[in-house]
Amino acid sequence: MPFAGTQVTESESHTAFKRFRSHQGDFVSFDGDVGGDFTTQKSYVESPAVPEAKLRSTGWYTPFVGAKYEERHSSSDAILPLLPASMPFPPSGRSSDSALAVFGSTAIARCAPSNNVASLSASLRELYTEGIPHILGHSFWKARTRPIRKAHKATGEEYLNVQFGWKPLVGDIKSFASGVSRFSDKYKQVARDNGKVVRRRYEFPSTHSEQVTKIVSSGPTLVGNYDNTSLYTFLGGSRDVYKVRQTTQRRWFSGAFTYYIPNLDESIESYSNFATKLLGLDLNPETLWEMAPWSWAVDWFTNAGDVIHNVNAWSSDGLVLKYGYIMEHTIVRDIYTWVGDTRFKPDTVYPDVVVLVTETKLRRRATPFGFGLTFSSLTKRQKAIAAALGLTRL
Repeated sequence: MPFAGTQVTESESHTAFKRFRSHQGDFVSFDGDVGGDFTTQKSYVESPAVPEAKLRSTGWYTPFVGAKYEERHSSSDAILPLLPASMPFPPSGRSSDSALAVFGSTAIARCAPSNNVASLSASLRELYTEGIPHILGHSFWKARTRPIRKAHKATGEEYLNVQFGWKPLVGDIKSFASGVSRFSDKYKQVARDNGKVVRRRYEFPSTHSEQVTKIVSSGPTLVGNYDNTSLYTFLGGSRDVYKVRQTTQRRWFSGAFTYYIPNLDESIESYSNFATKLLGLDLNPETLWEMAPWSWAVDWFTNAGDVIHNVNAWSSDGLVLKYGYIMEHTIVRDIYTWVGDTRFKPDTVYPDVVVLVTETKLRRRATPFGFGLTFSSLTKRQKAIAAALGLTRL
């Protein structure tokens, strides 16, 4: 066989076990990222698998005028368009690591779930500021119920509305309570989802290109030793080899996203209980008086402000990758085809079409915060998140 294929693996993925034994003999589970970068490249002959022997023959002929006999010459050599040394395997069409990092970043931008931490921060801030107008008069809520409570025993509803502004007071209190309740519901939802995994996959459109090169040749190459001028005609005509280089590339991303907020404050639920109770009551001066003191409203504002500050501080780093990989599969195929007169007898004998292939597979791993980064380049906060979520290596 005139061609010898090759295979080179520069790096390999790491063996992953879900459980491993500690020094104390206990089994410890681990579900972090145990994959790794991977590069493999191989070159091989796609066609012909074995060069085909092709019969060339002069046919029966009289070797000279007056000869009393006929001769016939033939050969069954395999025939190639060019010398094997003139048909090297094609180069790899692989992307550079920096180019793959760009593709990986694009894939993350297109398929990542919305950053719940950032959206939560905006939502909580909106609910917080909505409550400010309603809380400004909280120190007078109890005081305002005192005359209303007394008047309520001897006066109709309309009198209370006119003299004491009963409906505006109830409206302010219920609006504030509604904001507290919605704030708490949204916050508890994020607390439930904190650290949970969302898997995503994104595939780029495959690419295919062709490039044609004309190679002028003196004639086909015989894979054998027998040759004879009687097996040729000496007619003119073009003798060319066309090389078609086909490059096909496929890239895709696979990853698992999660978000992380440390120190989620569970005390926020206690304020929700106050608010829920208020919203469930048919408020009148008696029940409103019983709801005093109103200091919990001020406490909620202080606590909610701390919560928003904490969430906002983590919003830039909150969405992370449990694992993420950008992968690429590239096939470069060179096709050598003889075109024109071979000068063989018979003229129907043509060289084999030769197809040489170089195939490359790449996989590159992301850090928890994207591609093109290293763990040493992460901030202290990012490293803390990676450690808290078990994203560092064993």
